[in-house]
Amino acid sequence: MTHATKAIYRWLLSDYIKVSNISTEQMLYTESDLEKSMDKIETINFHEEKDVNGIKFSAYNAGHVLGAAMFLIEIAGVKVC
Repeated sequence: MTHATKAIYRWLLSDYIKVSNISTEQMLYTESDLEKSMDKIETINFHEEKDVNGIKFSAYNAGHVLGAAMFLIEIAGVKVC
């Protein structure tokens, strides 16, 4: 699942860059930005909890699309799905 998630991200952002390549002044992202962002992706499995600076993230199956996820986020004891 980890490799598939990164592959889909790369494909979507790369396609966006190609489609939005109207003028360099209007581009939000470049191929260089895409490459730099790849190392920042952290994947998690369903029902796994990650803690980032005291904020907890848990992924759950959303059910409406194969592989789709919804996230439970907990900050200072407040939970939001």
